[in-house]
Amino acid sequence: MVCNTYFIYSFSEERLECLRATYLGKTVLFTDRSDFTNEQIVAAYRSAWHVESAFKTMKNTTIITVRPIFHWTDEKICVHVFVCVLAYRLCCLLQKELSENAGITISINKLIDGMSRIKRIHTFIGDINKPNKIESFTKGDDIATKIENIYKLIEKYS
Repeated sequence: MVCNTYFIYSFSEERLECLRATYLGKTVLFTDRSDFTNEQIVAAYRSAWHVESAFKTMKNTTIITVRPIFHWTDEKICVHVFVCVLAYRLCCLLQKELSENAGITISINKLIDGMSRIKRIHTFIGDINKPNKIESFTKGDDIATKIENIYKLIEKYS
């Protein structure tokens, strides 16, 4: 069986102009911020993605995670969430500092992932009663190495 189907369309400049005038590009914003100018209201609306991105990062179960919460009292849950938000904020500040001062533009997830690969290793050798301790560090990726060199982390923690 052969089925011949055709898609037939037409274009109307008049209908397009009617759509443009009535629907396209129209967004109504409601706010109780009477102290904001129209431009400030629109700018605040357009920057909402920053907040959404922060929540998305904190919901990620591998980096800075709010969940799962292994606490049962309101006070401990509040402290847990506070620590997660504080950690996220500190990462944002580090990200901003790296971007402005070192020209390193990186997401928080990649920053934490790269830095988490650097581990401090303690090796004990010699007499079991009084061993000698040797300290070393594993290498991170290229970005982590740059960050380590900027802040001289191995020197500070050796």
